[in-house]
Parts: sequence; C-alpha cells; structure tokens
Amino acid sequence: MRRDPVTDTATPPRPAVTDVAYYPGCSLHGTSREFDESLRAVAAELGIGLAEIADWSCCGASSGHTTDHLLGVALPARNLALAEAQGFDTVLAPCAACYNRLSAARLAIATEDGLAEQMRDILGRPFANSVEVHNAVELLRDASPTIAPTKKARVTPTAASQEATAAAIAVPTAPKASAQEPADLTVTVRRFLKLNVSPSQARVYLDERPIGIGDDWDDGGGGSLLAFNLEGTHRLRICAPGYHDLLVDLMVQSTATDDKVTIDRRLEKGTPDGPTGPAWLPEGKLKHPNYRTTRDAVFNVEPPEALVSVNGRVLGPASKKDFQFAEMAVYEVLLTAPGYVSKSLRILVGPAAGEVRANIKEKLKKM
Repeated sequence: MRRDPVTDTATPPRPAVTDVAYYPGCSLHGTSREFDESLRAVAAELGIGLAEIADWSCCGASSGHTTDHLLGVALPARNLALAEAQGFDTVLAPCAACYNRLSAARLAIATEDGLAEQMRDILGRPFANSVEVHNAVELLRDASPTIAPTKKARVTPTAASQEATAAAIAVPTAPKASAQEPADLTVTVRRFLKLNVSPSQARVYLDERPIGIGDDWDDGGGGSLLAFNLEGTHRLRICAPGYHDLLVDLMVQSTATDDKVTIDRRLEKGTPDGPTGPAWLPEGKLKHPNYRTTRDAVFNVEPPEALVSVNGRVLGPASKKDFQFAEMAVYEVLLTAPGYVSKSLRILVGPAAGEVRANIKEKLKKM
C-alpha cells in the first residue's frame, strides 16, 4: 500500500508504452500475486501493453467509502487522475473491489452536482474524469478478437518517480551478446534452478538482464534458488573475465520430471562473448546478499534523509520508506548522506526468497 497523501500534486513521468494503465491495487502486490502474474502472462500473449500507474495509491476498499463519502471518492479518483495525467484513456483494475471503487468514483464524479470541481480542489491537480475503467474480463474480451496471436507483448515495467513513496525497481537490460549462439546446455525443470558454478563470482544474466552472481543463486549463504512461477523458455548467460561464456537454454514446463535442477559446471578459460557486468555493478568480489525479499522492502535508515540508490539510480530519501522490486535479481543498493560514510548493500529479490517484505535496518557512521 502506498502511504502518500491524496493531496500529493507531483505528476510522475509518462511511461514509454501507453496501451493500458494497469492498477494492481494492494492485493495484486500482496496476497493475490499469482493473479497479477497470470494476468500479465495472458496480456503478453495477446500483445496488450500493461503500464503500471506510477505512484498509485490504495483505492480505499473496503473501508474508505464506509467512513466518509468524499474520502471514498477521492482515494480512487487520485489514481484515475494519475492515469489521466500520464496519458492513458483506459485503466485496468483486475481486483473486483478495486474495480468497484474506481468505477463508483467515476460515476459519482460524473453525476453528482459539484463533485467534479470538489475533486479537483481535493486532489490539487487538473482532472477531467476521462479515463474509462475496465476489469480483466472486459479487457480480454475486447482485445482477443482483434490482436494477432503472433504480435509481441509490450509489458511495460513500472515507471516510478523519485518522489513516490514506493518505487518499482527494474533491472536494466544488458547489450545483446550471444542470444543467437547455440546453448552449451539445455535444462528442463518445473520450477526451481540452483547454480553451482565456478568461478562462484561469475556474473549471471537471465534473458539478457543481469541478476547477480553464481553465488547468489546457490541456495546457501544468504542466496536463494531461481524460481519460475510460469511456463516459458529462458536463456541464461554465465560469464566472467578470462572465461568463455556458459550459455544455458532453460525450459520451464509443468510436465517436467524434476521440480528442481542444479547446474554444476566450471567455466572454461577463454574470452567472454559479451559484457561481464553492467557499469553500476561493483568490481571485484561481491559479498553475499544482505537482505532477501519476494518483492517489497521497507527502509529504516539513520539518518532518514539518506539517499537510496539502486543499481546506480537514485530513488529518493530512505524516509520514503517503501520500495517495490519488479523482477527477480540481486540489486546493488547504496546509502549516502552528507557527513556520513556511505554503505553498500545487496538485496536479493525472488519468489523463493522467503521474506515477503524485507526490513532494511541500517545506521550510517558519521565521518
């Protein structure tokens, strides 16, 4: 749940793809995560671009409207206003309660005398109430007959602003190196993959995204297993300076014999076929992850004004508290503040990490 006030007037940047605004609500980022994952997978097959509304907040279901009518309208209206400001004309709200509240707010603003003007004053931003609200059934019903099955999916990662109290953090894509080269190994598994590779500090790329080092995914010493909730095909690239790349084609299938497979390999001496790490990844030996989470993290840092940087990108002060990580990977976090010694952390994010919400409790030392 986001904790910013309804009157927050900051407008997050527009997303790169503006097909459909996606409002997951609190449930699809928590107890109904499987709904979120399955819906994204289906949308991808239909070629529907889902762009999560930047800086969305709780719609107030189910207590907001029972407390106060204006509150019950303003909470969902804020998200409609954000979607409108970000250039969307349609909002997808898969959660039934969220769909109810967003739709009810839109109807109330359109039909109740003076409420539209009142909402603009409360929200502190222009608001034309122009965005339509769809549920998942409506969206898929309308999209499926008109979209060719071969069209590529355009699922957009969350575009979160630095001012947002919760930031969805994605791992940048590395330059393409050897996607067309034949794999050295093909692995078929139902869900879990363990890496037991040498050198243990070898960098790991999943579908061209850097996700950490081999040690991070050996299920020991603070590491975890690579876990896949959906069927599909992936390419792993394991690389290190002075070694040939190890390319693995990974087939995730519900009918696979093994629920977990271990890749036990030693890289051969030679020249890597591509980059062995993004610019923001520290050189030298990386320590085990300091924290683990399936997606969310709350920062309790002293001083609270310390800036949080993730993978070389400044996200804002630690006092913003809540952050959300979009993809399975190990994230390099840097805490900095004037007059204090900076501190580096590594946060492992993945379905098998165990902790639903990591509590990042750190105290910076004064210089």
